[in-house]
Amino acid sequence: MTSHHFRRWLSAFLLLSCWLGVAFSAQALTVSGTLYNNTRWTKSMSPIVLSGDLTVDSGVTLTIDAGVVVQAASSDSLKGGRSTSRVELIVKGVLNAVGAPNDPVVFKSISTSRGSWYGIRTESAGQLNLNQVRVESATYAVESYGTTDIVGSEITNSSSYGLYVRGGTFKVATSRIHRNGSYGIYQENGRATINGNQIYRNSSYGVYLYLRSSSSSSASLDHNTIVYNSNHGVYTYRYRSSGYSITVQNNIVSNNGSSTRYQLYASNYGPSCRNNLFWNGTSASLTYNASCSRTVAYNPLFVKPNTDNFDIYDRSPARKADTTGGDLGALAYATSNTTSILHGALYKDLTLAAGTHTITGDLII
Repeated sequence: MTSHHFRRWLSAFLLLSCWLGVAFSAQALTVSGTLYNNTRWTKSMSPIVLSGDLTVDSGVTLTIDAGVVVQAASSDSLKGGRSTSRVELIVKGVLNAVGAPNDPVVFKSISTSRGSWYGIRTESAGQLNLNQVRVESATYAVESYGTTDIVGSEITNSSSYGLYVRGGTFKVATSRIHRNGSYGIYQENGRATINGNQIYRNSSYGVYLYLRSSSSSSASLDHNTIVYNSNHGVYTYRYRSSGYSITVQNNIVSNNGSSTRYQLYASNYGPSCRNNLFWNGTSASLTYNASCSRTVAYNPLFVKPNTDNFDIYDRSPARKADTTGGDLGALAYATSNTTSILHGALYKDLTLAAGTHTITGDLII
């Protein structure tokens, strides 16, 4: 390439960069400002550094491929948005981030400290799709006013709420929401579907459903495992008895809070509640102000909860107890998880050899 052709190519490249509202560096792709055209970030371009707030404009789609790492700077060079000191990723158009089981898309801060960037915000007309994604070290990993769909992802180490539902339509499924500085999930408006997730070791409530603003607000909590959070496992509030719908079914909610905390606490107009396992080491003080049917009040018998393995054993009373005869919680029984301990429930014939056998806990036959 002649020097003349190189100069023309470089000029065109820089012009395109300005048009996209994106700044580039030699070490990494550094971006801030606004994307005005459809954009794709591939793994070969990673890491992507957000030096300041980045907005995906209305009508624009940002696609992020598996293996891409998006890093927010520890301060906001643009000093704008919701927080003038922390970087925000704002979605007014569409953001699609699709990773792979061993190659997720990662959103994080250059700093590892909690709250060192603001997080991802879906505006009212925006659409956010996260699949096999990890979001960490934000203030709110995802704050959603629009349409958000999260599948198979990990939300961790936020300084405040892991997921903050403020309106629109919100779905999160088969994800892990853990070790956030306050609530795992907080909903104050909109329509939320929370299915098949593991929500654990958050510093306050596991799930906080506070429906108070819009009469079209609703929440469905189905087949989740909500355990070892520092306050109540699930908190519900409905502003009125009609027009605000909350359903709690087929979940395992156990070992949350101290002895003065409940696994399900209903503050005003309790939810529709059925087929859940509630447990806190005793059958007392499991729920408050909630009328629940077909409750299982036994130890769920997790395989190894101290290492966050919340699979259930073959003798878990959570088995065959959901609304269709399947297993409760996020993780159905796997045939490899067998135990010889006489505790829980027997689902098939058992013959004990001659000798002494110790029943270590309640045994349901």
